[in-house]
Amino acid sequence: MIAFSSDHIKYHLHYSAEYRPARLKKLVNGGTILSYLTELDRSVAEAIERQVGKMLENDTEYLRAVAVGDLAKARGLENMDRLIARDPVYAAMVYV
Repeated sequence: MIAFSSDHIKYHLHYSAEYRPARLKKLVNGGTILSYLTELDRSVAEAIERQVGKMLENDTEYLRAVAVGDLAKARGLENMDRLIARDPVYAAMVYV
């Protein structure tokens, strides 16, 4: 059994069960649900990381923290940007 640790898979499955049950049933009955979810998991994670990378490129507070070696602050800013990036990525890829 494969266990997904990302929230976006759980959210997508709940969304699909409520709003797209025919698509979900087709994936399950066709035996393609696992590959579909695996690809979605990878794609969403990559999209979030791309967004975070773009955000951090222009974040002067983050760049200063890295320059002075304040890794705890840099990590905190990365995590904050990751949370900010989730909403638009989820809207485009998870809640569909």
